[in-house]
Amino acid sequence: MSNKQKRFGLRLPADLHERISAAAKADRRSIHAEMLRLFEEALAAREAVQRVEPSAAGMRLTPSMKTGDAQR
Repeated sequence: MSNKQKRFGLRLPADLHERISAAAKADRRSIHAEMLRLFEEALAAREAVQRVEPSAAGMRLTPSMKTGDAQR
């Protein structure tokens, strides 16, 4: 991650803020640090899925993928 940081305001639903706050407390992190960790993990997981996504091989993901079916 770059040393440059961007500042922005963020509005969260109260229940989501409470969940993040509880997770931060359990992990002994600030809410800010917990949110950064969550963002990093979510983006890494998304990037990993995109790297192995079957659509890159000409297949289209569908709801039936849960049963192992794929459409070409």
